[in-house]
Amino acid sequence: MSMTPLKYGLLALVVVAVGALIFFTPAKQSIREWGTTAVPEEELTNEDFSASNTNTITVGDASNQTFSVSPDSGSAPLTVTFHPNMHISAQDRLELRFGDQTLNQKFVTDVSHTYAFPGVYTVELIQWSGGIYNEEKDNYFDQVGKTLQRTTITVDGDPSSQAFSAAPTSGFRPPLVVTFTSHYGDGNPSPSSHVDGADTIIDFGDGSKPQWIHCEIEGGSLGGGKCITPTIIQHTYTQNGTYTATLKQSGGRCGGSCPESIFGTVTITVH
Repeated sequence: MSMTPLKYGLLALVVVAVGALIFFTPAKQSIREWGTTAVPEEELTNEDFSASNTNTITVGDASNQTFSVSPDSGSAPLTVTFHPNMHISAQDRLELRFGDQTLNQKFVTDVSHTYAFPGVYTVELIQWSGGIYNEEKDNYFDQVGKTLQRTTITVDGDPSSQAFSAAPTSGFRPPLVVTFTSHYGDGNPSPSSHVDGADTIIDFGDGSKPQWIHCEIEGGSLGGGKCITPTIIQHTYTQNGTYTATLKQSGGRCGGSCPESIFGTVTITVH
């Protein structure tokens, strides 16, 4: 059955109305992709800038010499110069972690750092990419980090400069109560390992729960550093054996195994 002129006119009006609706409807705002997140621009709030604990780190090829050090060993206090061997885009940043809970967040030129105590420190270079920029705090959140290189700094010293000691170091018949003295600790009021940071702890070597070391740091630092007043910790060994107690930096979030820095060790013997 053929369509009448009236039906042709009504169909044409419908087509014109649908076309006008599509043409004049405002386009939805674009979505910005930053690192591992995709957030519509109109939905960005202050809450988006508070999720710093969502930063992630993956381990890449750490064999490339993306930075160099000089010297890599010596006696405490040891001042080491770090030299960057690479350049990155303006949107990224290089973070150099010195292995003693201090860091440089904008590693673009030579940096010098002093290690006050003997120990074996694992230095890590992380490249951060993407993220949501917070202008008020001048930093990024929800970034993705990649470990570019790790290297070790060995600092020697005489017993008087040790960060970690214990007394007594041996005894007959358990239980043996040992008093540990730590001249190194964390200035943060609470452990930082639940975010990205690592903690200064004593591992007693007997399978018991490690002890987090907190103290007031010289210079008021909230990271790791030399305690104004040494921290005294007592621990009881309940069985015969030889134990290695270790003061170290441990924990934090990273891809693969997290690096550790050893600040001191003590051997405890229970006969």
